[in-house]
Amino acid sequence: MSDPSRTTLKEINGYGPFRESEADVLLFSIGNDFEAHGPALPKDIDSRVAKAMCLRLGNVSGASYCAHIPFSTDMCGEVAKFWSPRYMPFQEFADKTLEFLRFYVKQLVYKPRKIVILNGHGGNTPLITMISKYAEALGVDVDVFIPEEARIPVGYTGEHAYIIEHSVAAYLGLLDNKRLEELNQVADRDPLEALRRWPAVGGLGGFIEFGGKKFSMLKSMLSECLEHFKKSRKIEADPKLGERIFTSMVKTIGEQL
Repeated sequence: MSDPSRTTLKEINGYGPFRESEADVLLFSIGNDFEAHGPALPKDIDSRVAKAMCLRLGNVSGASYCAHIPFSTDMCGEVAKFWSPRYMPFQEFADKTLEFLRFYVKQLVYKPRKIVILNGHGGNTPLITMISKYAEALGVDVDVFIPEEARIPVGYTGEHAYIIEHSVAAYLGLLDNKRLEELNQVADRDPLEALRRWPAVGGLGGFIEFGGKKFSMLKSMLSECLEHFKKSRKIEADPKLGERIFTSMVKTIGEQL
């Protein structure tokens, strides 16, 4: 009996439901691994959502989810250390991210066609300014996607530790329902007391409400979120809404890969 013939690379690339070139797109997640979002959400909720999106995108597009980039920054600057103790200044963050990608690409036995960084933390948004520099340094096309959470109206703009994040967490099975119930009981009696106890919720509302001038930059981004929380006196966590938001973001990014 003769040995089986060797399977060619071209033949293997033709297997399965995905186009040949899609496996050459590498997905990297980035978020914030250590940030206050109140008692009911994981400290790394931004990163967990970005990871979940990369896994889903890989399974619907054929792209390869490679790794999570464990760094974060914030457009608010050093003051972000009040709710994000592992904050890095932007340039340090950008340089470390490039070195992380460079190390990974060097380990590959093939050259990828494209690198996609999926960001789950709003404070990392300026990373989009590094696309050209990263592409030149790595010799590979690079793109950064910032998921558009607000595509589905929720009655306010801006988001941190409020309805959108709690609903997506509920959908992904990442929500501590007992602790959310505790928060909502306090907020129903006095939303300001809830903000004193958990200043990160309601759009970093406790910092805006009680923190003084050094937190004034948060108002332009998150004041609607705060006022909505104070009026509603609770945080809703609707897994069906979370599913709509999550799948909408995945669909939008998938169409651009």
